[in-house]
Amino acid sequence: MAKTSEKIGRAALYFLLLVGPVLGTATKGFAPLMAISGLMAFIAVVMQPEKFKRVEWRKFIFAFPFLIFMGLSLLWSQAENGGSTYFVLILVVVFTACLCITFEGLPLEEQDRFKHLLSASLLFGIIVSISIGSYPLLWPELPRLMDEISTQVSFANIELIRQSNRSLSLFPVFLFPLAGFYGPRARWLFVPIIAIAFFITANSNSQTAFLAILLGVIAFVFAYFYKYDGRRLIFAITAIGLLLSPIIFLKSFENNFVQNYAPQIIKQEASGEYREWIYYTYASETLSKPLIGHGLRSTKNFSPDNLNNYIELARERNLPYSLVHAHNFPLQVIFEFGYLGAILFLAAFWWLLNLRFDNAGRATHTATLAAICGLLLFSYSLWQSWLLASLGFLYFYMSILYQREHRNNV
Repeated sequence: MAKTSEKIGRAALYFLLLVGPVLGTATKGFAPLMAISGLMAFIAVVMQPEKFKRVEWRKFIFAFPFLIFMGLSLLWSQAENGGSTYFVLILVVVFTACLCITFEGLPLEEQDRFKHLLSASLLFGIIVSISIGSYPLLWPELPRLMDEISTQVSFANIELIRQSNRSLSLFPVFLFPLAGFYGPRARWLFVPIIAIAFFITANSNSQTAFLAILLGVIAFVFAYFYKYDGRRLIFAITAIGLLLSPIIFLKSFENNFVQNYAPQIIKQEASGEYREWIYYTYASETLSKPLIGHGLRSTKNFSPDNLNNYIELARERNLPYSLVHAHNFPLQVIFEFGYLGAILFLAAFWWLLNLRFDNAGRATHTATLAAICGLLLFSYSLWQSWLLASLGFLYFYMSILYQREHRNNV
């Protein structure tokens, strides 16, 4: 039984080596990648249940209340697929834990070898993402060509812009832990990669990708030179921004902030005025249920009872009026879970800030969190399965990255 469990566990881990191609060419593949690998790891752990004793449950005491509250919010959520989303979230948490347990069961030498193989796969995916994302500079006609191919060949539906934007937005959250670990020995490699990535994302079709790497670089530099513990400062800024977000977005729309004060690039490239209207709508409806919110995933295709009033406001400013989702992570949290849920989220965020990932550098940890904020802040909804899976994989990757060094120092 033990040998069979070990074989299944190894297969689960080595299946993750496909992460590079997935990151570079098919980011939605993170969901099936985590599902297959995580399921095999779960089976391996269940076959040796004593492995569950290795999990230090007390470490997650600040995260559990928010996770439980999300489940309870399904009772008042009107989202049709809220239950399936919560189920996917729980699976990601369980599968990530099982992958970590499985990795710890490997011999130390194999742990080290697997870690470097996984890092090499990620580096490959990052380079592919940057290469494909450079098409606006090197081959501007490529999207049109891909559309023509997709039209003529039914099975070749190539969404170049969407896929490229997702890859460009996601790779910074893996680049910073990778650079933090290998950087001291390979600055000649990672400094040019970060510089090229900065330039490519700045000239790409994804403002989210540029924001992710920009915030990551700023946070890394700040944490590297700022020698004091900045966790309280980060937490305070996050708490103020989260709790005041409905008021901020209401006042922004009422004072027409984007039209009067925002840079031209925000108006044109980021659809600033349209987003301002979306934020106003969700902020107004947040205050209609301020305590417990509207429930998990309720921002998706939300339709308030007085939707015509908001549509009229959009028409007055010649704006489109489609409420696809909130397009803003702080507003999404407080809209779906209210101020009670926001406070529980802040407790979970404080736990996240205090994760050490063994002896991971403070600058690396800070830059990774900043890149995640850039990824989520103004674009993607957290509840997309590929995004949940990729963040679960990120937790696994950062958990194992410094483990060998930590054990050597014990």
